[in-house]
Amino acid sequence: MYNLIFSLCYFLSLTSGRAPETKALGLDKLGVQLKKESGKIIVGADESTSVPNIFAFGDIGEGRPELTPTAVKAGKLLARRLAGHGTELMNYDNCSPPWSTGVGLSEEEAEERHGKDGIEVYQAFYKPLEFSVAERDASQCYLKVVCERGGDQKILGLHFTGPNAGEVTQGFALGLQ
Repeated sequence: MYNLIFSLCYFLSLTSGRAPETKALGLDKLGVQLKKESGKIIVGADESTSVPNIFAFGDIGEGRPELTPTAVKAGKLLARRLAGHGTELMNYDNCSPPWSTGVGLSEEEAEERHGKDGIEVYQAFYKPLEFSVAERDASQCYLKVVCERGGDQKILGLHFTGPNAGEVTQGFALGLQ
């Protein structure tokens, strides 16, 4: 009834350094539209493709972040919609690529949306445990949290530099939903 193009494409992309191997699947023969430059599948907000009943989620979708937790959540939401148990779409607003060190809004974006007096910015330098043991310079390890001012100070963005930054921020991306 429904065709989900994720697992096969995802595993093919992992074997080639995240370059999608959509040509090997013959998706063009089915009429699935691909972005010529990237080879990724063009998807709608609901993970639909150009062919009815064929869906793609995860980093095989054009414009989608290359984050496994994001793909897992998008897949769960899609499964719920297809089974008639929900209508929620994946919100990609707070997701960023794993090589990026931030999730959510930048300080500038938060200021544009909430005004300069509507946000609070917290900054800190830190020394990771692995730097302490090796006595390495931690002057580049930095954390910035952008919050709404007042109330419960909802976190709008988190920006992080240091070892494993991409891995650390992946967990926060879903938490900011």
